[in-house]
Amino acid sequence: MKDKQEVKLLLHETNKLYPHVLAVQVIRAVINSLIDILNVLFLGLEVNILVTKQNWSLALKVGLLFLTIKFILNIADNYFSELADRHSRLLNQRAQAQISRHLVQVDYETFMSPKFRQLYSDISEGMQFTGGFQQFIANVVNDFASFVVTLLTSGTIVCYILVKGWQQAAVNGQGPIFLVFLLMAVILPLYLSEKVGNWSGKIFQQFFAVNIKFNRLLSYYLEYAFTEISVNKLLRLFDPENTYLQHAKKQIINGTDRDEKIQSKALGVYVVSDLATSLAIGLLYVVIGLFIVQGGLSIGNLISAVGTLELLITSLGNLFSSWGKRAGSFKTMEQFSEFMQMGEEKSADKPKLLKTTDFTVEFVHVSYRYPGQETYALQDVSLTLKSGVKTALVGQNGSGKTTLVKLLLRLVRPTAGKILFNGQDIADLDLKNYQDFFAVVSQHFFLTAESLAKNVAADRKIISAKVQNALTEVGLDKKVAGLELGIETPVSNVLSEQGVNFSGGEQQKLAIARAVYRDSKFYVLDEPTAALDPLAEAEVFDQFADLTHKQTALFISHRMSSTRASDYIYVLDKGQLVQQGTHAQLMKKPGIYSNLYKAQAEFFKK
Repeated sequence: MKDKQEVKLLLHETNKLYPHVLAVQVIRAVINSLIDILNVLFLGLEVNILVTKQNWSLALKVGLLFLTIKFILNIADNYFSELADRHSRLLNQRAQAQISRHLVQVDYETFMSPKFRQLYSDISEGMQFTGGFQQFIANVVNDFASFVVTLLTSGTIVCYILVKGWQQAAVNGQGPIFLVFLLMAVILPLYLSEKVGNWSGKIFQQFFAVNIKFNRLLSYYLEYAFTEISVNKLLRLFDPENTYLQHAKKQIINGTDRDEKIQSKALGVYVVSDLATSLAIGLLYVVIGLFIVQGGLSIGNLISAVGTLELLITSLGNLFSSWGKRAGSFKTMEQFSEFMQMGEEKSADKPKLLKTTDFTVEFVHVSYRYPGQETYALQDVSLTLKSGVKTALVGQNGSGKTTLVKLLLRLVRPTAGKILFNGQDIADLDLKNYQDFFAVVSQHFFLTAESLAKNVAADRKIISAKVQNALTEVGLDKKVAGLELGIETPVSNVLSEQGVNFSGGEQQKLAIARAVYRDSKFYVLDEPTAALDPLAEAEVFDQFADLTHKQTALFISHRMSSTRASDYIYVLDKGQLVQQGTHAQLMKKPGIYSNLYKAQAEFFKK
């Protein structure tokens, strides 16, 4: 029952991904099966005509008819085979495209959840190592359709011919013997096909489970550990004896050995199956051949009966084999369906944020707990961010600062409480329009390998003069002026030899230039300088304060250099708001703020 429900679900998902792909695959299977059956029937019929009737004229006519039908079927087969192959290849590509779109469109909270990310990893590996939708279409659907056609045609033909043979044998008093041997010759290969299909399926599941882990291991070593510059440098300095390399080599060799053992086991099963099937078919020829000698069947009927039965046995064997291997691709496709249903995608049917320079953002008793966590990252926080005010949000690592920013930007939703924009719940506003209100420079920024202009403009239209102005504002104008391609210079040499690798500090300035280019109403600087020393960080915050003159800005840091340029300060500790006020007010009060500031002050004094 479970298998039936799985197949129904997967057929539905497959048709949604690529309408008509199932129909094309079935038509292809039907044509292939008809060609195979036609070849066997023609040979048997021609032998009967030539040996029994010795009618060369009739044999020629039958031959011409056969060639005409086969010519037509071959043309159809070539067309539908190419169409089916192309569609099955595109099926996985469409699935990958939907996955990529869902990764971008799904809400951030779901995107960051461990279950969502694990599903994505499992699907990626499953698509690579089991074939995913393509494997399901090319094997299970194709083999099932082929078997049905072969059963209806070959089964009918075999039954007709063998019943005639049995009737003739019965007349000669050999009916029971013929029936016993015939049943043995027919049932044995069918039974073996079913058993081998199950055995191979179990072996394939084992192979799939082992290979997922093994290929993950290979990817880690070959695509990260031995290629990443920082790791390579570390190994050269701290592992001169290559112990790490030897450990990796041992793990890879052990994984390869496991693979070989499983593949050898699978090969053994198939060899035994092929031998048994060949013996059974040989037995069929012997049994039916004996009755030819007795005059029960013609040679042509022998060829047709054994040939069509062999097609039926082969088709059934293929179906059992594909069905036995279904677990890997079925699991991947089920994971795909579950993955695509997780989370909520962006919606544009909500009211848009009014363009205003006078606004207030209020956190009203806001709490947030990450999925799967028992403790709150932020608890019962109430604060106000006003237009034209530069606000600092400070606290030690783990105090809840970044979580508060995620809530402000609607990357996650409050577990409790509300966030209001001019009195309206931000959850009721259009997401894209709301997020466009902010220009963010975060701790984890990303620059593409495209041009400087593209990186600075991001999702906005590229205006060269505006790009140049943003680069000047962050102090990169002289650097860019010395580049041959100017703002068209790729920000990496990964995709272009003309690309330039910028330093860490320069990349941070580019991230700030991107924020400047947006002309947003609200700037958010979320610990983008965490890797810099306190003095360098203070300079960056000062520069950003100048850039956002008379603008609304929120500075977030566990260091205190950001507070000097701020009009108002909020202090977080262990997810709770513990202090607030101006710098002068907070320095007069004993507490976290004054302690942190005094402890760090010597590092950013000029």
